[in-house]
Amino acid sequence: MWLEIEGDRVIEGVTEQQLRAAISALRNQGPWSFAILTDEEGNYIQIAGGDAGCTIERRQLKPLYHMRAYREDPGDGHKDGDKLKSGAGDIELKHDEWFTKDEALAVFIAFHERASYPEFVCWRSMNQMFGL
Repeated sequence: MWLEIEGDRVIEGVTEQQLRAAISALRNQGPWSFAILTDEEGNYIQIAGGDAGCTIERRQLKPLYHMRAYREDPGDGHKDGDKLKSGAGDIELKHDEWFTKDEALAVFIAFHERASYPEFVCWRSMNQMFGL
């Protein structure tokens, strides 16, 4: 697997310790506001955001689909249409698509370890948005 961090180098054969350091360094306003972890088949998971909140997406190539993480019990912190600031631009999210960096890290580690995702995360298809 390899890890790409906005504006930084690509780390091949990334370790869990390197993942933890990378995610802890994410900031909504940069210089590192997103990270992408890709496996050998080209499937990936990505996080955008930082201390003010994160969004998590994943793409699987076979069969092709793109999904965004959401939670069944989102709390009262956000409303639909709130925008997450990142180096990739403002990302409009639904109220249930916001996560902390620690939660995003747990999802990244599960992907890295090829383990089940944490129970707090559910996945919503974005295929129609991407024309897949």
